[in-house]
Parts: sequence; structure tokens; C-alpha cells
Amino acid sequence: NDVKYYPNDRKIIFQRNRDMLFDGKVTTNNYIFNGRDFHFNYDTFHLELIHIDSIEFSVEVTDSITGEKTREKVDNKLSYSKGTLTIDEANNKSGIKNNPRYPHFDANHGASVLFNKSDVLGGVYDTTFRYQIPPFAVDSLSGDMESTLSFDGEFYSGGVFPNIKEPLEVQGDRGFGFIHEVPEEGYPLYG
Repeated sequence: NDVKYYPNDRKIIFQRNRDMLFDGKVTTNNYIFNGRDFHFNYDTFHLELIHIDSIEFSVEVTDSITGEKTREKVDNKLSYSKGTLTIDEANNKSGIKNNPRYPHFDANHGASVLFNKSDVLGGVYDTTFRYQIPPFAVDSLSGDMESTLSFDGEFYSGGVFPNIKEPLEVQGDRGFGFIHEVPEEGYPLYG
């Protein structure tokens, strides 16, 4: 299981029994966790990701001319999350047994996708314009992207129109989005 740590300032605090504390980045093949107060527990072989500032994603892209495959980041990211990243079973620290379920991430507080960036329509949205994901769990973070980059949740428009429940998925432009059919009677605006 391809899990790597990139501590800020190349600093890790080692504790008893090979446990560790650090701020920085943890990556799997597809997920990039950025934050602080990351606690690695050797006995359980998992990371408590206490303050996740963002979860970024990379997808495999095939060049249409050369056929060469590369990884590129998805344009959006998840914010305001925390959870547990289990690297492998506690009795398989050496990775001898191949268990495709791992690494496994349990976001016990859910996450948000925000649209308040300056490159989204010049930064006109604040954090009330967001997609809210309830607590979720994802297996096989180093495996097939299609199965790990779809999230159930609800879109909040800051009161512009009613909340919309649709799964959030990576679209053709490598950004998160959803497709929603507006009912025939339409939606009330600012209602």
C-alpha cells in the first residue's frame, strides 16, 4: 500500500512504541491529505488525521496522441475534514498479504467542497455556497479511481435556490460537479 508522509519542515516527533506526530502531507496513489496534528499509531497501523485542511485528488489522464498516461490533480478539493487513514491490517505491517481494501479512509466528520476561490467566477461566492458531504468511508485509496471519487451529499446555494441532493463526481473538465434535472415547475429563487 503506497502511503507516504511529507512532514512540514521535514520534522517528525517520535513517541513511544514507534508512534509519530507531524504536520504536513500524507499521500496515497489517488488522495493527498494536507493538514496538521497527524498522529501515526504503530500498534493499530493507522493515522489519526486530526485537522485536515484539504483533501486533494489525482486522476490518471491518457494523452490522446501519444497514449502516455500521467496523473493530474482534480481542480476541486475537500475541506474541513478529519478522520482515520488505516494503512493496512495491524497484523500485516510488512505488506506480505495483499489486501485491496487498504489503505482505507474514514472521514468521521464528513467534508465540504467550497467554491470561494478567486478563479471561480472571480471569487464571487462565499462558504455558504458549498457541497456538504456527510461522514463517509472509502476503501482502496490506491486502487481504481472510479470507485473512490464519488460522494453522496447536498449542494447548498446560500439561499439562492433549494438545496440539491445529487452525488458529487469528477466531470470531464477534471473538476467536481453533479448533474441535476430541474423539476418541470422550476425552483423558487431566493425563497
